[in-house]
Amino acid sequence: MQKIKSTDQVKKMSDLYQSGKLLKEIAEVMDCSVTTVWSHLNKFGIKMQSKGERSKGKPNFSRRKFDHSLAASLYSSGMSSTDVAEKLGISTTSAIKAILNSGLKMRGAGETTSLMARGNVSMSSHGYVRVSEDRKSRRYEHVLIAEKAIGRKLRKGEVVHHIDCDKTNNNPSNLMICTTGYHMQLHARMRRHPYWNKF
Repeated sequence: MQKIKSTDQVKKMSDLYQSGKLLKEIAEVMDCSVTTVWSHLNKFGIKMQSKGERSKGKPNFSRRKFDHSLAASLYSSGMSSTDVAEKLGISTTSAIKAILNSGLKMRGAGETTSLMARGNVSMSSHGYVRVSEDRKSRRYEHVLIAEKAIGRKLRKGEVVHHIDCDKTNNNPSNLMICTTGYHMQLHARMRRHPYWNKF
């Protein structure tokens, strides 16, 4: 990673930010950390927009009406739930709910395939994917995947955090096991810093 020293570099950051680039994207272009970008933009008095200001004029995917049967049809044709969401301009969670409500079962990738094929798959009211291990027990998929990755059950006081904050992205590389206390601190920090989710 390079150090940002010249005003030309900061000007480039500012131009990228004003063009609508996210802090994460600017950091990749400038080969530095997101914190460095944020710090320099702030230090040089560049007005940072709030999350609400940046999303003005952009569609609110969570409230968008769409054809649920089309979502199910696209998914059954072989598209992933993420691809269905992108094609219809909706969130992945909305696509998954539409697919599950149509009676289809979710396909998984890698380790999750056997879990998905083995039993009922549903979405919890909080947006997490749940699977039935057997007739009586229903568990969160992200917990099962994390436990498989570490080779043991979660201990009391341990929870699984989704790094990208997408509750349906249960890829092992997106899951982090931490204590309940640390998890609460992490989410509190994310709420205090509006740009956190753009890192």
